[in-house]
Amino acid sequence: MKKISSLNIIKETFSLFFGKLSYIIRQTYPQLLIMYGAGFYFIYYSYLIDQGHTESFTALKLISGILLGFFLLLAYINYYIYITQMGVSKKIEPMGLWGFGIGRLQLKFIGTVFVLSLGLFAVIGLGSVISLFISNITPFLGYIGWAAVAIGVIYLTLRVYFLFPALIYTPTLGFVESWNQSKGRLLTISGVFFFLILISIVVSLVISLPDIINVFKGTQPAEPKFSILSLFITITFHLVNLGIGSLAPAILYKRIKG
Repeated sequence: MKKISSLNIIKETFSLFFGKLSYIIRQTYPQLLIMYGAGFYFIYYSYLIDQGHTESFTALKLISGILLGFFLLLAYINYYIYITQMGVSKKIEPMGLWGFGIGRLQLKFIGTVFVLSLGLFAVIGLGSVISLFISNITPFLGYIGWAAVAIGVIYLTLRVYFLFPALIYTPTLGFVESWNQSKGRLLTISGVFFFLILISIVVSLVISLPDIINVFKGTQPAEPKFSILSLFITITFHLVNLGIGSLAPAILYKRIKG
């Protein structure tokens, strides 16, 4: 088993993402437009509600909201798929209908997320029941139970770290492939996974720094303000975070597969 450095994977991830940023934008601009547009719409609508503005409910607005939500979901799925593709093959293969086509790959993605969610809820639910049961004996055992649940969830998360690259490049949902390829690689995966989380937290804190300063000063704005610049920064951070998070496992998966 060849040794792979977590730091090298992180460097390669950032280098590939930002080095090919213009290429990513050109290949995913329909998804980006939908995600920026939907973000602007929902946040501005929330702002209007905060300001006391109300609008009458109509069937047209309901249908428009459902369609926007559908295209937003599809945009997220295909954006994730495209970045994962680039991590493995260094190129993006756009879907039909400007990247909003629905095919076998998208259905596999939705099915995998559904199964993964059910499994996660089952593990947390079972662990919670057991923890609550043993906490009746002594609270200390309850804390131990919750800690065991947390460790179990983290372990399962690391073992399915290659789930989406495996889903795209194998005919299955990817669970077995991810489980097999992550065997013996948990230390490397942990390094990549937790370091990216740390970077995300630090950048998020930097973006939120003005609000944090106001909290410590004890001053808050008199009323919520709508800022296009703030909205753009928030959505951009989210998209970059999503791209980096989907690119890293794809690069590591490719390294392991050789």
